[in-house]
Amino acid sequence: ETGLSLGGRNIWLHTAATPELTYLHVHEQRGLPALLEEGVLTGYRGTLVHDYFGSYYNIEGPGHSLCNAHHLRDLDAVAEDPVQRWAPDMRALLLEGKARVEREEARGRRVGDRTIAALQDRYYEIIAAGYEVNPEPERRPGQKGRLKRGKALSLLDRFRDRPMEVMGYLIRGLPFDNNQAERDVRMAKVKMKVSGCFRTLVGAQTFATIRSYISTVKKN
Repeated sequence: ETGLSLGGRNIWLHTAATPELTYLHVHEQRGLPALLEEGVLTGYRGTLVHDYFGSYYNIEGPGHSLCNAHHLRDLDAVAEDPVQRWAPDMRALLLEGKARVEREEARGRRVGDRTIAALQDRYYEIIAAGYEVNPEPERRPGQKGRLKRGKALSLLDRFRDRPMEVMGYLIRGLPFDNNQAERDVRMAKVKMKVSGCFRTLVGAQTFATIRSYISTVKKN
């Protein structure tokens, strides 16, 4: 999903895409009501590749895989702190796995189990090293509410808790990222730069419908 301007207020363009199909849907909300209203994901039993937006986990049925292009950007941001040496190590590991997958696919094969196991071992070693320099936050006397974990610790938690979703491209043959969807919303962002905004919600929805057809035809 990406934000659009409608007469000075924000609306959302949602995208569901495959290499053969594009569906764009405009909604005034970003979260679950919009995802359910568009109908494409209702009853879907495949795997969604997305950017860890929480509403996707509230859809019943599909599996999940996380976009590693987003992870690479997050790791770059964390790595600006020289203490966070685990971040560039994780970045290098993700890219090494991607290169191995592409090399084996070019030969008509899949990555071997021993190679996958070795990469997984390094994955957990890097996470452990990350936690060594990112201790759990301590609650100060009288402090209430949820403790802030910070960018580095939150990212480590995601890698620890969702390894199959991070490494799905290596283990399950899923896409490394969701750049397909990013490409399919690019023309909407170009329109925003040219015209500034949509004037009506119906106009925005019509644009999304037309772009869905044009993008799908181009793919086929």
